[in-house]
Amino acid sequence: SDKTRTYSSIELSGISRYVSGDRGETRLIAGLYYKELPQMIGTPSAAPGSNSNVSFVQSAVGGPHLGVEYWHSISPKLGFQTNAHGYYSLLTVKSPNGNNVEPRLSYQIGLMGSYRVTNQFTGLMGITHRIDQLAYRANKTGLSTQGTGDFDETRITGNYLSFYAEYGF
Repeated sequence: SDKTRTYSSIELSGISRYVSGDRGETRLIAGLYYKELPQMIGTPSAAPGSNSNVSFVQSAVGGPHLGVEYWHSISPKLGFQTNAHGYYSLLTVKSPNGNNVEPRLSYQIGLMGSYRVTNQFTGLMGITHRIDQLAYRANKTGLSTQGTGDFDETRITGNYLSFYAEYGF
């Protein structure tokens, strides 16, 4: 509907670094995350000039995340990194119908080039493939309210040009 929508996320992580060979570094990552995910409710119409019965809502989840990265130095300043991160939604911050989320695993894998500005600060740019998933129990309609119920689910898949800044203490 020709509108820009913005959704936030934040991660707080601890990183353990291990030297791998002459020029490599393996990083194990653990922490917590918060993520807002967009959801489109309704059926969009592809016909020009027709009104779609669509609304956009926001869900927000949090939980633990784990990751592993391998960074390889090409020179003292330049390098590349491969990474894999998993995000497990355990905490419901907000859902459209107020029901709690059912745990789901989201993940990201990436290949990035890096520039080490100082020993503590590195900038990275590259391609990441990401799948964000969330599900929560749907509100039942109709005569029957028995059974386990269905879930409303959202799955967002994409390839992204990503920029990261890493600072180590």
